Amino acid sequence: MKYLLLVFVDELRVHVMSRTELDIHDANCQTSLAALQSSGQVVCAQCLPQSGPATVVQIQDGRVVLGDFPPGGANLHRSGLLLVEASDLNVAIRLASRLPHARMGPIVIRTR
Repeated sequence: MKYLLLVFVDELRVHVMSRTELDIHDANCQTSLAALQSSGQVVCAQCLPQSGPATVVQIQDGRVVLGDFPPGGANLHRSGLLLVEASDLNVAIRLASRLPHARMGPIVIRTR
């Protein structure tokens, strides 16, 4: 089964890290992703540029309503996404929990 991992980064965590810590974290992320890709569990992986809030589109009472994400001034930004192949949700959770990205912010797991 395919699972979409939406990776977010808490900007406050990033701002307190030294350049060396950030470089180490980035290297760990690359190593982790390479290992998942070589195992055949990654269907697709994409980094997303830090570009400010995203626009959320909803239909409410037949009207298009726009909003910002993250809502309420949260310090999260979209960092990337992974489409992974896993036998069940528990395996997808284990995959997500092993990613260094999980130390920097939440990873949202969605099924198809």
